[in-house]
Amino acid sequence: VPYCYKLIQKQMGWTDALNYCQKEGGTLAAAHSISEYQLLLSMVKKTQDISAYAWVGLNDLDEEGKYVWSDGSNTAFSWSKSAIEQQYGEEDCVALNSYKGAEGFDDIKCNSGCTFICMTMAENA
Repeated sequence: VPYCYKLIQKQMGWTDALNYCQKEGGTLAAAHSISEYQLLLSMVKKTQDISAYAWVGLNDLDEEGKYVWSDGSNTAFSWSKSAIEQQYGEEDCVALNSYKGAEGFDDIKCNSGCTFICMTMAENA
């Protein structure tokens, strides 16, 4: 994995989380493979007592229904079962849902308070 991931155990909205990660020299996390997705999910599960949801960089803020990663990378991903069942127009930011049986990416309101995962390039990738 050419990236370093860090789970931030503070709760804030998506834009504030993105700004936090950018100040740290990175961006909100993107999952480019199943192994990266599983790593991110395992990180979120460890802090379920704080929040079962953690922001990642996926969003459709610019164009409804067109999801992009905040790092500009390929958007291959799969929705959680709960996200498929409730696609609402005002839910433009994506968090990783760690609830057992509902794991996966879930679009929720951007001002929701969630923990989040920052991603930076690994120094020796």
